[in-house]
Amino acid sequence: MRMRGKLMEISNGGVLIVNYSSRLVQLLREVRQLADLGVTLPSDIKKVASEGEQYYRFGVMLRKVAVFFNNMDAQILKTQRPMLLHSLVAFEEIVEKRNDRGGNVEWSTPTACERYVERLQHAAAKLAHENRQLRRIHLALSRSLVSLVDIDMLTQRRKWRQLWQAVQLQIHDLSERYSVDRMRRWLDHWDHQIYKVLEAAYCAGLETINESLQLPESLRVELDFVSNSDRGFLRLEPGIEEIRSIYYRELKKFVAVPALFQSSSPIL
Repeated sequence: MRMRGKLMEISNGGVLIVNYSSRLVQLLREVRQLADLGVTLPSDIKKVASEGEQYYRFGVMLRKVAVFFNNMDAQILKTQRPMLLHSLVAFEEIVEKRNDRGGNVEWSTPTACERYVERLQHAAAKLAHENRQLRRIHLALSRSLVSLVDIDMLTQRRKWRQLWQAVQLQIHDLSERYSVDRMRRWLDHWDHQIYKVLEAAYCAGLETINESLQLPESLRVELDFVSNSDRGFLRLEPGIEEIRSIYYRELKKFVAVPALFQSSSPIL
């Protein structure tokens, strides 16, 4: 039950395995219990237990990293996986390459074990932090689009545009950190979501456009009674043609709204 061989390895199924004997863990537990009872143990058992104690903390830390890695697939959004490629590759390279010279780190080299565990923990923490950031941005975009659904595009056009621009800014900021190829699946996902929100807001606006269309505040329509020597008549001020022209101009602005929206992806 002595500690020999590689610390970790990735199985053919992609599972990260820590080569730390569970029998040794049981031995350490039993040795402690017997020592507490005052039992004198043979020297060879004490030697194995002492060696196991030396590497026990490494085994615990490595198992935590292995649990993190083996459950990472459930934590990473499929559309964001290509964006995490560099961090994922960096983590796997540490597992595969072992030490700085490309050789295997084995349990029989304590100093190398400690350095290896530190490097592996750092890579795992970096990967986890980056994934949390991406998921946080994804959730924030989801909430923003839900908020857009509740805003009337026809009567609250400025507020709708401001929130829309905030969504675009978040996507743009992220595009400065990742290449377009890595973001393609994620951008396609959000293009579809944005399209659905825009379509819903646009159709809702068209259904109520006659009642809710916002005309210029400066427009005042007055009905005057004009009289002359023969008879009197009613007159609109401004005239009906000018009113119709203003109405159609504002109507055209809303009808053309979809043409103002572009894809989230800079390649489209």
